[in-house]
Amino acid sequence: MKVAIIDPVGIKAGMNCYDIGLLNALSKRGIQSFTFSNFNDKNFINVAQFDYFFKRKRSIPITILNYVYAHFKALAKCKRERIPWIILHVFSATSKDYFSFLLAKLFKIKVIGIIHDVSSLTGEDKSFFRSRIYSLSDVLVVHNEASKKSIESDLDNERRKKLLKIPHGNFIEFISKQTLDITFHGSLIFNPNYKYLLFFGQIKKVKGLDILLRAIPLLPEKFKIIIAGKPHRDDFSYYENIIKELNISDRVIKIIRFITDEERDFLFKKCDALILPYRKIFQSGVLMLAMSYGLPVIASDLTANKEIIEDGKNGILFADGSYQELALKVEKLFSQNMIDNIKRNTFSTAEHQYSWSVISEKYNNILDNNRFV
Repeated sequence: MKVAIIDPVGIKAGMNCYDIGLLNALSKRGIQSFTFSNFNDKNFINVAQFDYFFKRKRSIPITILNYVYAHFKALAKCKRERIPWIILHVFSATSKDYFSFLLAKLFKIKVIGIIHDVSSLTGEDKSFFRSRIYSLSDVLVVHNEASKKSIESDLDNERRKKLLKIPHGNFIEFISKQTLDITFHGSLIFNPNYKYLLFFGQIKKVKGLDILLRAIPLLPEKFKIIIAGKPHRDDFSYYENIIKELNISDRVIKIIRFITDEERDFLFKKCDALILPYRKIFQSGVLMLAMSYGLPVIASDLTANKEIIEDGKNGILFADGSYQELALKVEKLFSQNMIDNIKRNTFSTAEHQYSWSVISEKYNNILDNNRFV
């Protein structure tokens, strides 16, 4: 049996870890695995990797040409290698996303569509393209029960039979055992007298960075926040204005750009907690990333978060949108000696409940004679 992932995003948004995590686990089950993306991780030589897509932004015409050409090249390679199944990721439903599915069906290759976001977090979805993506998929996968219930109403009875819930896997095997000494512009130095709260990833309105900023004045001076990531269809000046309004510029450390894997590793090992003040989310790779580091997480009590976090045991939840309660929960984490237990339970959850070994078995069932889990 053979399977491939075609992923134009890849390393640009950390999807390389998802792709390799899943395919590496499938390869251990005897399935030949291929990636067509924009990375080549030499630590996983049992996965055949082809970096056909651009790693960085180019001009719009050149980017479009690469997107189209790389898809044709990848699918042609799949046909030559007699790969019967490909996996495509779905974060939005636009003409660009639809193109990937349509072309795969024209090449007569079966498609597993992993619906990471049931609707786009940037408002760019078109209902026509989403319905077509669903109909062109031979199997649809979502990560949690909340997403499954949300999507079922858009499917007919036959399509619902092919809708499966398979969780997002952990990142443990991608975490370096050594911590590189990273120097950031502006000389970020971790002072043991402070506690550092991390906001990490693409900055979008729905991710609630403003909620975290408004919680800061309610916290003791020993708390600082690090914002690490770049805006995606968002204007960071909005947050700059909040920082000025609240007079907290001395407590906010800004790294507003793409964060490399080495820098991410450094930050997740050095910070004291990750804050996820999201207003809307269907799944969070950043949450699973933090748990893989054993980094305590404080997250809004959205349904997707509640499926993973047991409040007070392997993380902390706060009322969605309430910066006052967020501040209280931050103090609770550090004042009630909860942090060591939460660290242990957080890592244990990622290691045992969200291992790629367990998850790959479910995908193996799909590939094995089209037998569903």
